Parts: sequence; structure tokens; C-alpha cells
Amino acid sequence: MIIIEALNINSGGGAILLNYFIRILIYKKIAFFALLDKRWGHQISELNDSNSIAYENAVINRRKIITRFINRQENIVSLFCFGNYPAGFSIKKKIRVVTFFQNYHLLEGKSLVGIKLKLSYFLRRLYLRSNRNSTDYYIFQSCLVLDKFKQVYNPNEHVILKEMLFFDDKEVAEIKNKFNLKVKNKFIYPSLPHGHKNLERLLDTWERLLQQNKTPQLFLTIPDSDFQNLHKRIAELNLKGARITNLGLLSHEALLTEVSTSEFCIYPSLLETVGLGLIEAAMLDTKVIAADLPYTHSIVKPSLVFDPYSVQSMVIAVNKAISEPNLLNQTTLKVKNSIEDLLILLTTSNA
Repeated sequence: MIIIEALNINSGGGAILLNYFIRILIYKKIAFFALLDKRWGHQISELNDSNSIAYENAVINRRKIITRFINRQENIVSLFCFGNYPAGFSIKKKIRVVTFFQNYHLLEGKSLVGIKLKLSYFLRRLYLRSNRNSTDYYIFQSCLVLDKFKQVYNPNEHVILKEMLFFDDKEVAEIKNKFNLKVKNKFIYPSLPHGHKNLERLLDTWERLLQQNKTPQLFLTIPDSDFQNLHKRIAELNLKGARITNLGLLSHEALLTEVSTSEFCIYPSLLETVGLGLIEAAMLDTKVIAADLPYTHSIVKPSLVFDPYSVQSMVIAVNKAISEPNLLNQTTLKVKNSIEDLLILLTTSNA
């Protein structure tokens, strides 16, 4: 049996990957039990009282929850800590502990905004540093993050670091077969609008394009209940003639459909552990126009790049895309899905 500890996963790319991973276990009939955040656990219909427990305020009682469950459960092969942090204590049973690290803010905090958030991540990094060796494996979705983690935390030699990228390629393929007609000059940025996602500069770019009488469509995924300053800015730009549509939070299937029908995926993010949206766009034959940063080039060969710190550079890239789309090469994927390797690691006994 695999124990999945995902008590701090409730949104974004992490939730998409967790959803995929659990569905793979169900499909392959691999025994598991998931410890989940109550804000998210209800989203998978196959989960029930026999294979999951959803907790409120789970992060506060994380150690107690994990310990109690392991002590009363038999035939546990591995503990899969899905949300960046290892168990935080030694486990007496012969259980392999595997930690999935996916948060670049725990490696550096340059893009964090606000004293409260910076303090929060300072404490999280202290916790991770003090518990960094209470796992057998760390897995990462890119060698860039792996190398940076090793440099920052320098875990003991017994801790094994592995690059294992996994994503739902089958669902992407199904969407591609259903919806493969591109809408001309449709751009999409499939991302939550956190500060490092660089959405303000993207809106500045669309405002600059509007001043040039260019109005390509831009589709965003900003939660309806949050980020009111962004909603206001979008409304103001649309009143002036821009064509910006906020789709709000979508199901993964609906989001993939929007990406599949887009001619371009624009990705100005300043920081990514991998960039799931880039992978999915490339698989859906949507041309990727992205930040000229290492994370982009590590996973895709983009159709076009720009300086994400320069609005003018972004304007030039968008203008080139809409005026010369046939001169842009198709985006290609550089990575493969390692889900089978991950399942072998999690289901092979230490005994």
C-alpha cells in the first residue's frame, strides 16, 4: 500500500498532478490511502472513506496525522509526501519515504511580495532544512530544481535525489483528438495570477498593443473571488477596446480544451519548477511564446521567446506571432512522462 500525504495541496498545478496520480493508482488497482486537505479532497469522485481522509487545518497537525495512520495500518510499502516536505520524523517500520519537491519559493524568495509571505516562507525553509534528511528519496520535475535543491539544502548522502517528471499525457491526447481547430490570434495564459506569474506586465503588453490598434484575444484563468485589482484592470482595458476574457477557475478538462483551441500559449512567468502549462500546450500543438528563462528551455523548444522583464520585448513577440504565424516553428517537447518509474519506486518493498 502507498500512503499519499498531500495535506497542503489544494490548488494549482500541484492539485492537477495529485488528481492525475490518484487516478493512475485507481486505474492500475494499486492499493493506496490518501491524506488530503479538505478544501480539495472532494474533487475526485472515486475517493471515499475506504481510501482517503480529508482534514481541516491539516498542516498544523501533519506529524500527528501521519504517525497515527502509519501505526495502525499494515502492509505499507511507501509514504509519498506530495507537498515538498518530508515526514519530519523517523519511521520505525520498513517504509520507503519519497518526497515530491515542487515549490521553487523554498529555494529562493526573490519573487515573494509582502512581509507576511516572506516570513512564512522563511519559516518553511527553516522547517525543511531541519527535516531535510527524514526521507529516502526526493523527486523533482526538472534537473534545474534538483541541482538548486542540492545546492541550498545539501542533504545527507543516504538521501537519493531523482528527476521524475510526470503528467497526464493520456487526457491531453484525448482533448487533442476532440478539439484540434485553432482560433486565429487566440492567446491563453493557463496559470493562477500569483506575483511571480508576471500578469501585470502581460496586461501592460495588451494595453500597449491596444495603443497600436492591435486587439488579439487573451484568455486568463483568474479566480472570480480574488485578485480584484486584476479584474478591475481587465474591465478597464476591455472598455477601451481590448479583448481579454477571464475564464475563472476551470476543470482540468475544460482548461485543456481552451488551450487546445488557442493558436498561442503565452507564458511570461518569472519562476517555475517545471511549468505544466508549457508541457500541455506543446502536446496540444499550441505554439508556445514564453519567457526566455532556463525553465522554459529545459522542457520545451518554444516557438518564440521574450524578455519577461520587458513589456516592449513582449509586445514585439506578440506582434511577430500575429503578423507572421506561419514563420514560427511548432513548439516541441523535450521531456518524457516518468510515471511508470515513479510507480516502481513507490511499490517496491524495502524488505
